[in-house]
Amino acid sequence: MAVFSFYLADFPDGGTGTAVLYTADRLIKSGNKVFVYTPRHHQNNYPLDLHPKVSVVIVPSCAPSAAEHLDFLCQHIKAHNVSSMVIVAMRSFPFAEIRKRTSCKMVYALHGRPFYEEHDINLQKQIDSKHSLGMWLSYCFIQHWRYTWFHRSRQKILPFYHETIKACDRFVVLCNEYADMIVKELNLSPEYSKKLKVIPNGIVPKMPPSLEKEKIIVFIGRLTPEDKRPLRLVKIWSYIYKKLPDWRFLIVGDGPMKSSMEEAIRKYGVERMELVGFSNNVVDYYQKASIVSLTSQYEGWPLCLAEGQTYGVVPIAFNCTAGIRDIINRPGENGILVPPYNCRAYAKRLLQLASDESQLAFMRTMVIEKSKEYDMARNSKGYQRLLEELL
Repeated sequence: MAVFSFYLADFPDGGTGTAVLYTADRLIKSGNKVFVYTPRHHQNNYPLDLHPKVSVVIVPSCAPSAAEHLDFLCQHIKAHNVSSMVIVAMRSFPFAEIRKRTSCKMVYALHGRPFYEEHDINLQKQIDSKHSLGMWLSYCFIQHWRYTWFHRSRQKILPFYHETIKACDRFVVLCNEYADMIVKELNLSPEYSKKLKVIPNGIVPKMPPSLEKEKIIVFIGRLTPEDKRPLRLVKIWSYIYKKLPDWRFLIVGDGPMKSSMEEAIRKYGVERMELVGFSNNVVDYYQKASIVSLTSQYEGWPLCLAEGQTYGVVPIAFNCTAGIRDIINRPGENGILVPPYNCRAYAKRLLQLASDESQLAFMRTMVIEKSKEYDMARNSKGYQRLLEELL
């Protein structure tokens, strides 16, 4: 029996936490012991159907480099003979110190798009044509400042990736295009390029998909401003809700943007858009919904789109990352891709899709077929092979 571990800042939380849960479950069923280290354990966030026998260990600090944190973590690793640790989606981690004090192998798992800190900024397509000249100039100035800031931040971002790849034993990304991005941007040597491993996410369907759909568009995810940009959902719906009087738009999730969402719904006066809050049983929403909508600025490999396909829900999203293109790899058949970040174009495509029942029915069968690629075994077996390779 091998002893493996995962480290997350929050557990379980969002698609990343769900992926770790399933992977840990498979590793445990294969006869291994699994610890999850986290400073924040959200016991109410477990999916109803999955609460594996993973041992959750609460670390004493949210600062990975804090002395008390390092002492606790290293002592626990040595006491329980933890052979390998997968650090998931952490901005920084004291690899060198832990490797110096233990024999634990270190794996960094990037659950997002590489260099997401410099996500694309499109000046023209985000400007509403109704804005005045003064607003347009102000917007351009702000966006130019942001673009300059992100560009200058490369001096800090690229060294972080270099140092992390150098310090860890393996560096995991979600798809081949992400690995290629890292090799190209960092000009990695063959020695360091070999550390990159591609392990896609996977899904375990909880029940067969229902083909009896309602006229529901759904967003499922955290209401966060940097990545998800949920206010775009309100703006998009405001353009078309009067033309879709039989449709509802459900926002399933919670987060720091909740109050801003409520205010925007009142501001735009939109109807039939409902904030339903967090749910640990999102399958019920997927089984009823016809369309799953995502308006993120950047994503890794968005679980909500893949889960939607699994339950026969047609996804629509901005074409902003390779992870989204991996899921919607045949636009018009297994989903809709919209040029980033044009909300009016998005609204137009969403209206066309919702208004064409025959197209929806066709795409419903196609997305279910696409979802057969998402066997969870490809994720858990990938990590199992990787961790056993490091033993």
